[in-house]
Amino acid sequence: MLERRIAELEAMIIAQAGVIEALRAENDVLKARLGKDSANSSTPPSRDHVDRRVRRAKEREARKTARIDNDGGVARKPGKQPGSPGSTLQRRAADRQVTHQPVVCRGCGENLAGAPVIGTVTRQVLEIPVPRIDVTDHVVERRRCSCGCETAGVFPAEATGWTCWGPRAKAVAAFLMAAQHLPLERCHQALAVLFDAPIGEGTLAGILPDAAGRLEPFTDELARLLTAEPVVYADETGIHIGAGLGWIHTIATDTLTLLAYHRNRGIQAVIDIGILTRYTGIIIHDGLGVYARPELAGATHAQCGAHLLRHLTDIGSTWKHTVWTGAMRRVLLDAATASEQARNAGLHTVPAMIAATLRARYDQVLTDAFTALPDGPPPRRRNRGHWTHHDRDA
Repeated sequence: MLERRIAELEAMIIAQAGVIEALRAENDVLKARLGKDSANSSTPPSRDHVDRRVRRAKEREARKTARIDNDGGVARKPGKQPGSPGSTLQRRAADRQVTHQPVVCRGCGENLAGAPVIGTVTRQVLEIPVPRIDVTDHVVERRRCSCGCETAGVFPAEATGWTCWGPRAKAVAAFLMAAQHLPLERCHQALAVLFDAPIGEGTLAGILPDAAGRLEPFTDELARLLTAEPVVYADETGIHIGAGLGWIHTIATDTLTLLAYHRNRGIQAVIDIGILTRYTGIIIHDGLGVYARPELAGATHAQCGAHLLRHLTDIGSTWKHTVWTGAMRRVLLDAATASEQARNAGLHTVPAMIAATLRARYDQVLTDAFTALPDGPPPRRRNRGHWTHHDRDA
């Protein structure tokens, strides 16, 4: 009887241990989810909690006071830095000149008309001209030949109606809506106030789709140029359109940027956009699972340094991973500094001795990281075999 009771209690303890482990796993996941912000994940700063934004502002002020930057180095002082070239508003070729003559002598009061000019000083004022609508009547003539045939002239392409807005007015409207993010009503108001061009909201609604169609040759050429680049950066950013969520996919270099909207974030969007599926260079990205798909196997992949640093910050929030994640951050930042210094010196690669030292430090940190993890491969499910949420992410 006693042995059966002991067996029942042991079974109960084992069951309770399983429940505790499951609850601990769920708690770790929820804590990690609540702790995500722009400092340790790909979450944009605009979605940080208010207390996080306030805390970051206070941290920035404290660093500014102590002259310390984000990575512990000495921050630069505000304003122009010693040795950097100055920059002032540059003079331009004048459209007109206005001469201001003195009328009477400030000493004796004599009239200075006809007095010799012994020197001048010039100051230039840059001003925006008073906007006014430029109205052009396009008149098509119809003429009768001596043979009796009548022939009419042809209206230019912009003259699409009896009275219509010209291409420059439409271009300004497209700029205000697309680049300055003005909604239709405010764009209508801005055009009316600034240029006396009150383009109706219905007309404005059709300007961007028309402009998008006209950009197809440009986007085709941009896609061709990006495909030929040795290194590109790829990213995805969520965007609300109406009541739904879509994604802006970015493929960029230092000089080229393609922004493409798609309702999906995953591989279907990559296939539909079509650039990365035929790309054979190096893609730098955030490590999203879609980049490991076989459709992108023709490229070499590298993770973005900013994403790696945020990921290390997240993993380092637990005590067992704090030391090696901090050391890895320093290695990555030192490697970035060495690369920048080599580029500024006109070198194609980091000098071999410096690279060897960085590689040795990197390998040592990896050894320390594996030492901090449980033995064996990570389990398929979280918090099994003593693997925690942060252990799996590491």
